[in-house]
Amino acid sequence: MTLDYHKKFDWKHVIDVLRDEGTLTDCRGCGLHVHVNRTATNNWNWHKIDAFINNYVDFNEMIAGRSESSYARFRDVTLNRKKYIDAHEKYVLRQGHGTAVNTENRNTVEIRIFASTFDIEELYARLEYVEALVKYSHHFVAANITSKKECEIDKFVKYVRDNSERYNNLVEYLSKNYSK
Repeated sequence: MTLDYHKKFDWKHVIDVLRDEGTLTDCRGCGLHVHVNRTATNNWNWHKIDAFINNYVDFNEMIAGRSESSYARFRDVTLNRKKYIDAHEKYVLRQGHGTAVNTENRNTVEIRIFASTFDIEELYARLEYVEALVKYSHHFVAANITSKKECEIDKFVKYVRDNSERYNNLVEYLSKNYSK
């Protein structure tokens, strides 16, 4: 499902029905895992996305709505050489299913950082975040991410705000939860 498909799909109705039937309850250990087709970007950009999520823990925990857990462990990612990453058929850095970015799936990269939510705007904000990361990934400066320079977060947030029509839920979420 693309972001557009998700936004057209009536998730609010699904959530309301499940809640009314008593099937949907709060679960402290549950999470929202977003799979993205590997073909959405190239290996080098997946590597930068992986580093951005893992190296900016505070920012990503704010977006995710939860702290690191055994289901989504953060680890510093030192960016390898682009030539080395591009030489591989598919990008795989993480070993283990419980990492923040799971690259072990054959056809998808799985972003595992998000808390589950029954709030439809929060759901859309998280889906918009993933799409924005993928779309913006070619702009990330690898050396800045490795050295954890805040300017990469600032530039990404500016990109999201500049595209507020597409990422309206994420912009609203950031305005409530991110002070810069």
